[in-house]
This record gives sequence, structure tokens and C-alpha cells, in this order.
Amino acid sequence: MVYMSDSRLTSPLPGPFSRIAMYVFGYDRETSTLVGAKIGEPCTDSDYESIVESTTRLVVDAPANALACFVLVIDPGQPPPSPVWRKRLAQARAPSKAFRIVIVSSSIVERGIVTAIHWLRPPAPGQKVVSRATFEEAVAWLEAEGGPRPILHALYADLQDPASWVGTGSFRSEARSRANLPVDNRPLP
Repeated sequence: MVYMSDSRLTSPLPGPFSRIAMYVFGYDRETSTLVGAKIGEPCTDSDYESIVESTTRLVVDAPANALACFVLVIDPGQPPPSPVWRKRLAQARAPSKAFRIVIVSSSIVERGIVTAIHWLRPPAPGQKVVSRATFEEAVAWLEAEGGPRPILHALYADLQDPASWVGTGSFRSEARSRANLPVDNRPLP
């Protein structure tokens, strides 16, 4: 299941993402896993609001004993969030649930934003937010923290397939079946 924050699609992008679409994400409720990407044209306020909403949904849906995981892949051409959005992103973190967030970017500036957000609101006990240069480094860190998560690769693969960008009202189960996990076709509330 891949959702778009904005339905505007334009010309192809070089690299793994073949169309421009601001913020897209894949979410698997059963494993409390979210993989998102800031790609293409610079993110708008609506895109950042979608980042906040998707991460809030992840944390709210995660059972109390689950470790919620979010990987945000950032296209190197994306400008960093404004100071206002850095503050909003920091404030959006759940104060008491355990989670792991990995920001993936080859940009040192983008990875430095993680430090700025920590200054605004340090992670609570049980929470870790880090940055890594590649998706594979992010997966390795997450698996070292909480065990195997085969769904990560499947969700990431969906993000690279523009045909899976179905909007906010649809649910896709292909990621779960590719990761050899049981398929759940319930719609999101």
C-alpha cells in the first residue's frame, strides 16, 4: 500500500523514483512499519503535514509492546524543512511510545537536520532517531535494534513503482505477500 500526499505527477525523475510526487509512503499496520520518501519537487506544507499524519498514525496504531519503525528516504535534491516544520516534526513525536526513526539521505545537510530536531525535542526513553546515508544502512540499523523486518524492502520497492501510488483511500497488500507475510486487506480507518 502506497499513499501519496499529492496527486500531481509530472515528468520522470532519474534514479530509483521514476515520477515526481513530493511525499509518498508505504505503511504496514501489522508490523508497525512505515517507509516514506520525500522526492521530486520541494515538499509543500501539505506534504509535511502528510509526514506528520503518517507518523502519527504509525505510533497510534502500534501496540504498546511493539517497536514502531519509520524510514524516511530523502531525495538529495530536496531542500531541508524550514525551521517552522522542524519544530512541528519534533513536536509530532509521541512522548511515550517506543519507536525507531531513520532519515536516509546522501545529503549531510539533511542528515544534520536530525540533530537540529533533537535539540528542539530530545527523544524520550525507548525512542531513537538516527540518520544514515543509504536505505541498506537504515535496514541494517533497524534490524540490529529490533530484529528482521522483511517488510522494509517490500515497502521500499512499492515506493519505486509509480503504479502503486494509489492515493490516500486505497490499501495495497502486495508488499506483505512479497515479504512472505500474511496479507491483510482491511482498509485504513
